[in-house]
Amino acid sequence: MRSRIVSKRYFEVVSVAFLLLVLVAELGFFARRQSQTIDEADHIFAGYRYWQCGDFGVNPEHPPFAKLVDTLPLVFDRPKNPGAPCASYKTGQSADFLHGHDFLYSNDAGKILAETRFFAASFTLLLAVFVFVAARKMFGGGAALLALVLLVFEPTILAHGAIVTTDLPVTCWAFVAVYAFYRYTQQPTLTQMIICALATGLALAAKHSGILLLPTLAILAMADFWTRRRTHAPAGSGDPRSEWKELLISRAVPLAVIVALAITILWGFYLFRYSARPPGHEMSDSISAYIQDAIQNGGVHSVLLSKVIPRLTSLLPESYLYGMANVTIASAGGRQTFLLGHLYPTGQWFYFPVAFVIKSTLGFLLLLLLVVVAGPYLWHEKKRETLFLTVPAAVFFSVSLTSRLNIGIRHILPIFPFLIVFAAGAAWRLAGRKRAWMYVVVALAALHCVSSLKAFPNYLSYSNEIWGGPQETYRYLSASNVDTGGGHIDERNYLARNRITDCWIASFGTADLDYYDVPCKSFPGASAFTSNRFAIVPSPVEGTLLISTSQLSGMIWGPPELNPYGPLWHVKPVANLGGHTLIFQGRFDLPPLSAASHSTEAQVLASQGRLDEALAEARTAVEMAPQRMQCHLTLAQVLAKRKQLPQARAEYREAIRLAELGEPGYYRIPLWTARSELSALESPR
Repeated sequence: MRSRIVSKRYFEVVSVAFLLLVLVAELGFFARRQSQTIDEADHIFAGYRYWQCGDFGVNPEHPPFAKLVDTLPLVFDRPKNPGAPCASYKTGQSADFLHGHDFLYSNDAGKILAETRFFAASFTLLLAVFVFVAARKMFGGGAALLALVLLVFEPTILAHGAIVTTDLPVTCWAFVAVYAFYRYTQQPTLTQMIICALATGLALAAKHSGILLLPTLAILAMADFWTRRRTHAPAGSGDPRSEWKELLISRAVPLAVIVALAITILWGFYLFRYSARPPGHEMSDSISAYIQDAIQNGGVHSVLLSKVIPRLTSLLPESYLYGMANVTIASAGGRQTFLLGHLYPTGQWFYFPVAFVIKSTLGFLLLLLLVVVAGPYLWHEKKRETLFLTVPAAVFFSVSLTSRLNIGIRHILPIFPFLIVFAAGAAWRLAGRKRAWMYVVVALAALHCVSSLKAFPNYLSYSNEIWGGPQETYRYLSASNVDTGGGHIDERNYLARNRITDCWIASFGTADLDYYDVPCKSFPGASAFTSNRFAIVPSPVEGTLLISTSQLSGMIWGPPELNPYGPLWHVKPVANLGGHTLIFQGRFDLPPLSAASHSTEAQVLASQGRLDEALAEARTAVEMAPQRMQCHLTLAQVLAKRKQLPQARAEYREAIRLAELGEPGYYRIPLWTARSELSALESPR
């Protein structure tokens, strides 16, 4: 008997170790094939500035914890910092991206990315360990191994598991916090309370969506209390007053302590300082001015933004509140959304359910369906486990339905570990009842693994077989579901194999094309500001075109009829690189691109102080595309810099008029910019 127990334990340890090694290998191989993704330079620069200066005015859109962990090796490497002295430059998203680009590529970018991604992957490994531990505690060793298998081969986890962003860190610590609270409510101890408070604080300090943990824990505290009372107390027993008193003592007070400790931990990451920037320095725009501008000129209507956040200045740090305001503005205001081949002016409530079905393996989806079959058994035998796994997933998922910011399934990543453990527990419960169910569960787990392995290394653009796999995902989804700008290594290899040097590229990101040896001239886009390969686009354009599938979707170009890449939807590409980049060859008439390139050139020249040349380019863009509001906006900005204020005001008004003629939702950000800058010109000085 004892030998069987030892043998079982040995098998379990070896299996877990093997699966963790597989996870490390998958994350490592995937990360090595990724060039710098769109947010990484900004996050890395911000993290290093936190260590160097304590300047939390850099990238306040996200709390500092994950960025501090990821950039820890840079503290010892002491890379060159090309930016201005601490806290001496203007804050803002555009400035942060440019500073991040300069910082990364003035050093050994490959080494920095490798080191920071290694530390980023630690959150994924920690999550894997806790998924196994939690599943084992809740459902036993077999379910735990199944849960670990599901996580190790989950494409969405793998796609974001070794990238310097905040999605995996908040996912990890939200799960740990709920599991620790599960243990605490089962057997209250000071250790479990401290672990829960620590994990909650780290989740808050990782990403603003971590704040959803607070209502989640409150719901769990009440639901678990009443469930246990109804299960263990005799019918009709108990005084309602005493029940409420017991609820207060056993759940509310400990939860209040956990929240207080978590908020204290959050303050610690901001050095217990309210001000976002070091002493003597301030944000370029105060949080009140930022909120007011969003309401008046950005057209954002949110009680959280207008009433709640301004009242939290004595409770939370300035940088955290600034980021909370930014998240609220993005979520309430929304962005263009590409879903099922259609471009919407803003987010749609059904976006995340559809994206989840597209980007989950068929094996995992079918295992989730087994929950319906096992539901009665689970509720009868595992009420607490059912609550602690379904409530967090339901809270995060329900809130996502209200968001108008639909740019990737990564925003609901926190639901994955809860669903994985729940699906594994349900499946293993059925497998233990009948041998036939065991065969079904093994087959579905194998289907999950095979589908994931077939997609390697294209985890980011993964879709299941019903939707055509990674090569076809771009037809239904865009942005971080298919491309985050990390495909330049694939592009370089393709061009080298085919000996192509004369080409054009429309990338989705800010990576340095020269660093990755991509010889193409750059189409208009963010990369125009970070590359010397930007060029005016002729009409027609001829040769080899590398087009990001996110660019092709039109999600950053306004209404579909103004998408300069729209005609390419009807052209068969000569190659498809991992679902993130399409290759076209031939002669293409794309006149909107030529106008956009003149407008972009005007912005680049204006940023360099070459205002006469910028004005000429901006006027050319307007002449070529008089109906494109962005061209009028650029002309207005150049005129304003030249102090030609009456003409600038006229162009701002024309840009606003054109945007309001159609669906303003397509122009939310440029329209906000136009209104804000026009308001500044018209305000008395």
